[in-house]
Amino acid sequence: MKKSMKFAVLLLIIGLNAALLVGCKSHKKTVNDPDKVLELQFVPTNNDGSMEAKTKPFARYLSKKLNRKVNVTLATGYSTIVEAMSSKKVDIGIMPPSAYVQARMQNVATAILSSKLGAYNRQTGKPEINQLSSTFKGEILVRSNSKIKKLKDLKGKKIAALSPNSASGYIYPIVDLKDAGINPEKNLTITTIK
Repeated sequence: MKKSMKFAVLLLIIGLNAALLVGCKSHKKTVNDPDKVLELQFVPTNNDGSMEAKTKPFARYLSKKLNRKVNVTLATGYSTIVEAMSSKKVDIGIMPPSAYVQARMQNVATAILSSKLGAYNRQTGKPEINQLSSTFKGEILVRSNSKIKKLKDLKGKKIAALSPNSASGYIYPIVDLKDAGINPEKNLTITTIK
């Protein structure tokens, strides 16, 4: 297992143990009872189908480390993980920012652990070795021969974006466009892609 993956799993185990100690008001019996199955769900980071095969080994690993049965499932979307937590079908959710905001607003989740990404140099865009960051780097890409050089040059153009629920693929870029003086609803044609 790669060093960064081991570190991520260690952080997750620490977070799960913290969840067992802190618990969720509605789930105290399940979370604190080692005889009950701990239900963990997460939103997959890719759509290539490879994540499903990884849930069983991940569940076995967590079960061994936590000394209790853990069931790991994949959410089918950002809102489904919030619904699962709200209906008490899931004890612990690993979710992207926009889903967490939804869950927090509905008072069904509290963050006990936040992940960090590999840090990068803001001038060069290159990764910083052995450094982590709680910030996010996103890019808006244009063709290499494009005359578009700045965000304001996108005014009146057609752009592709991910789901409006995606923090990195929609929300953050829309905020940046608005900060550049572009009204996305009036000044752009946005096509949602998967």
